[in-house]
Amino acid sequence: MTMTKRFAIFGSIGLIALVGVVVLGVVVIVPAITKAPGPGDQFAYPIGWQLSRQPDAENTATARITLNEDGTAEFAGTSMGRVERSPDGRSCVSEPEEAVSGAGSWEMDQDGALRVRSDVGEAVFLPGQGRFSGRDWSELSGPFCDGTSADFSPTAATR
Repeated sequence: MTMTKRFAIFGSIGLIALVGVVVLGVVVIVPAITKAPGPGDQFAYPIGWQLSRQPDAENTATARITLNEDGTAEFAGTSMGRVERSPDGRSCVSEPEEAVSGAGSWEMDQDGALRVRSDVGEAVFLPGQGRFSGRDWSELSGPFCDGTSADFSPTAATR
């Protein structure tokens, strides 16, 4: 076998290996970088939060939300309504029904917000800001279109 044929064979093998590495990188790395991280990236399912108690609030009823890995959700005492866009472009809940309890579904939307849906309506939750960067799902804020919000902390089982 001549030297030229050896270079051609090894060059072809090297090119095939390089193409394989590039394809693997695109298939594995790009989706990992571009997908909106959800609570399942930080905690194990089922994941639960409860309404954070406000020091000046008279009502001590506790709202709670639990997310299951299969996309189902359970909630109690949670405000749900119609999700709209606020003037600054964020998702928020308008005309909320108070103290909705039951089961429904959940998903991450294209903005990286958590949406919980039921027969009564839906709620949207935003993660807290991480210490250095990114999102921190240990704290949730449920924004309402009137400018108020409901803040949630993880349940003992989630921590």
